[in-house]
Amino acid sequence: MFTGALTSSPGLAAALEQVAHNGPEAEALVGFGYAVGYIPGVLIVVMGMQLIPIIFRLDTEKENRTFCEDLEINPDEEGFTGGRFRLLEFFIVISAGYLLGTLKIPLGTLGRVGLGSTGGILAAGLILGFKGHIGPLDFRMPTAVLTTVRELGIVLFLSVVGLRYGYSAVASMGTGGLPLLVLSIGVAFLSISIGYLFGRYILKLNWILLAGALCGAMTSTPGLGAAVEATGCDDVAAGYGAVYPAALLSMVLFTILLSIFT
Repeated sequence: MFTGALTSSPGLAAALEQVAHNGPEAEALVGFGYAVGYIPGVLIVVMGMQLIPIIFRLDTEKENRTFCEDLEINPDEEGFTGGRFRLLEFFIVISAGYLLGTLKIPLGTLGRVGLGSTGGILAAGLILGFKGHIGPLDFRMPTAVLTTVRELGIVLFLSVVGLRYGYSAVASMGTGGLPLLVLSIGVAFLSISIGYLFGRYILKLNWILLAGALCGAMTSTPGLGAAVEATGCDDVAAGYGAVYPAALLSMVLFTILLSIFT
């Protein structure tokens, strides 16, 4: 349930690995808890990205301009608009990221941890996007085209989530899963609320950066899409990418500790 509420597939993998010696029944229970917690986790973070600016009266436009001024970026620029979408380079990013995500770092008795496909592809995209060109390969593509691809990807992702976990989440209400459902809502809500209050009022972070960091800390891919849409700024990915590796490691370690001490 914990990994589902925080939409963490690597956390689920760690939980399944920890209970594997208890047989398929234990693995099925872990999968059930993940399925129950996943949809509330997605909904809370997606709604949070929309509601936080309203509740706390944040001026998203002003936050965007302040963020761009700090980084000496012109906020009125629409990104790279020339060139064309290159399928070869796009799949190179995906392939390189997938391979990067398969690498595992051994942590002794705690098992192994890696970025996973999401973290690996994100890291590859950030690195190759920053590099721009490698020989004849050009990784700079039109912002408008990438925005369309991103929105299509989010729609497909959320459709799959609904089709895969929707029945389990609803059916669980009649089979004793309601407490898990309520608990998962509480976990997701407290995570995003405490994260926002700490980041905004203690660390004094700009909302553009903080929105991405909150989604990265929850390892929430749909949350990143919601943050981009809510802020109207692709730069939230900077905050997401900055915290994702540490959040992923913490998620896996905490999941392992939960399985040991519970």
